[in-house]
Amino acid sequence: MAISLIDALAQTEDKTKAFQIKWIAFNKSKKTGGQIMEVTNAQRQGAKFNLSNNDMIVVKQKGNSNHEYPVHTHLIVEFNHQPIFI
Repeated sequence: MAISLIDALAQTEDKTKAFQIKWIAFNKSKKTGGQIMEVTNAQRQGAKFNLSNNDMIVVKQKGNSNHEYPVHTHLIVEFNHQPIFI
């Protein structure tokens, strides 16, 4: 069963709750991307700058990981093992 992008993003608002997310990587300035990225035990983080103006969120692996991933919301393809639809 698929989940809407709006519902998936609403579920990430609780920064204490973990979720699985899969997206397509893209970096316009470096002209790289196309890799499928996945974090299986993710938590949404607060950004150091305003990513919401660019439809982006920041996630990181729950636990000891210090690596934060910027994710463009329109490139999310799966949330909690459910395909995303817009």
